[in-house]
Amino acid sequence: MQEDRDITGYGPRGIAGWLYPFAVVIALAPFFVAWRAVRNAQSAVAIVGSDEPFESAFWIVTEFVTTGIVFVASLVVAWLFFSKKKALPYAYIWFIFAGLFASGVTFMTGAVLLASEVGSENLPFDLVNWRAPIAGVIWALVSIPYMLRSRRVRNTFTQ
Repeated sequence: MQEDRDITGYGPRGIAGWLYPFAVVIALAPFFVAWRAVRNAQSAVAIVGSDEPFESAFWIVTEFVTTGIVFVASLVVAWLFFSKKKALPYAYIWFIFAGLFASGVTFMTGAVLLASEVGSENLPFDLVNWRAPIAGVIWALVSIPYMLRSRRVRNTFTQ
């Protein structure tokens, strides 16, 4: 079995099969992240217009910085994907980790700020609040091994 990232000469090649869901996710990721930034900007305007404490500004800055990093990463991954660069699997893995990190940072920052305002015993944490981080971890558990082990990925991203 060949361990390097060179073309094996055998097996599937091109964007097809199990690579279709990844193509859709990678193509739509910049738009989804931009939509998230707009939604967060609307929340930030509402927070700035109210009499919230200074800690809310920290959440706003954290949210915009992490969203900006994930947006740039999504553009890089999309470019690598559509130009079929060999570095795509590793850049995609870093993109997944950046998204999980950003989701975790903003979720925990919001939780700490909310706990300081309403008290830790009144936090409304249930499965709905954990949906995005859990979905991100499940997607990572599926996509990372596929990107690292798939013969189609090795044969398609060769430039």
